[in-house]
Amino acid sequence: MEIDSGAKTFIRFTGVNRRSLASWTGTLGLAGVALGLGASTAAVNIGILLLLLGAVLVLDDIVDSIGIGNALLAAALTAFLLFVTLWAIYHFGIDAHAAWKEFGTLAKIAGLPSLAAGWWLSRGHLRYHHLLILFSLSVIIGCIGGLNIEMLLRTPFAGKEIIITNLNRNELGFLAGILFMISGISLLLDERAKSSLPGSGPVWNILFILTAGLTGFLVITSQSRAIILGICIALVATFCIRILSTRHKIGRPGRRYALIAISTLVLLGLITFSPLGQVLSKRFDGIEKSLYLLTNLNGEPLPDFKDNKRLLMWQESISLIAVAPLTGHGPGTAPALMAKSPHTEIRHYSHFHSLWLHWAVIIGIPGALGFAVLFLALAAQSARDAVRHDRHISWSALGLWVYFFFVTLVQLRINHSSGQAFVILVGGMSYYCAFDTRLGKPGR
Repeated sequence: MEIDSGAKTFIRFTGVNRRSLASWTGTLGLAGVALGLGASTAAVNIGILLLLLGAVLVLDDIVDSIGIGNALLAAALTAFLLFVTLWAIYHFGIDAHAAWKEFGTLAKIAGLPSLAAGWWLSRGHLRYHHLLILFSLSVIIGCIGGLNIEMLLRTPFAGKEIIITNLNRNELGFLAGILFMISGISLLLDERAKSSLPGSGPVWNILFILTAGLTGFLVITSQSRAIILGICIALVATFCIRILSTRHKIGRPGRRYALIAISTLVLLGLITFSPLGQVLSKRFDGIEKSLYLLTNLNGEPLPDFKDNKRLLMWQESISLIAVAPLTGHGPGTAPALMAKSPHTEIRHYSHFHSLWLHWAVIIGIPGALGFAVLFLALAAQSARDAVRHDRHISWSALGLWVYFFFVTLVQLRINHSSGQAFVILVGGMSYYCAFDTRLGKPGR
């Protein structure tokens, strides 16, 4: 930075100093979002502002370094969110405060903060293994904060109504599931795939095993069906994709996979025949009936349909989507719409307990499809990088996207700062792969 003296004193940034300031600003922002994931809403919000501020300072470099596709999609989606918000306020006359509040939530995950996170993960002073450490700290702080040890030990055998932290069980399961996914995928990878993780080796494997054990216990304790099934589906999908990607065959992987498979089967067997297994089986009793009832969402409710509030909310959302399919009813309108529902059982809820149905109601089908295309594009970028370069970061991003897609079928998640931080960071991991691939230097 140069300071010129004279009649008019001013501060002028050189290119080097501008990039250095931007780099530290973006790095602090990335760290803030990661550490705030489970620990602090304020840290997430401040981190997002720093991420974007740093990106604005080097916008010319970012434009030169990435294809225009994803960036345009993120910008177009953000512009569409602004349009439907203004339309709802001035055309429908909805509450402006509620509309702008939800617009802010949606804009955080519409792609631009993720793009900035990917840039600073690639160009800043924070590396992927640092990000993992911050991930872990934030999840542990979030899960352990206010923990009641006595209730924690009793909960798997006492039913779902026992409260062990100040988190609800879905939030507890979601946070623990993130770290369990990273640890589980890391244990499936061999040394070649983990070469992008500095320090990979026996010590990291022990840490991943311990982390998987702790977070796995918290996931089971939460008794969240969506989280448990999401983890299983994501791990199996990631495992199968890696097995089928023959371009990067590794030497003698059978022993590692056989050991993991046998250990998993033994653990599942012990859980199944324990008192904990009986409690979990009761939580999954209603899934078959729920799947059957899903075929009747557009018809008359079956006699026992009212016993499942989530299905009632989905039926209500489908009716509302039909009223305003293009622009939706407007951000911030979900609580008021729910309060007018003919089903008294769901009037006190503030959302529709499905991310995609919720978005289709408030921002229309085009808005929901825009988010779907953006997230799928980022997941596809992670998958391509994983298959081509067999890197720890891309396998983790792919598994976490699959986990997120499944969980959000039956949960909202982005109404919590943890869900917003999750999308920004996992999207950033995907963009990191894109930046490195375009430079032809994967593996950093």
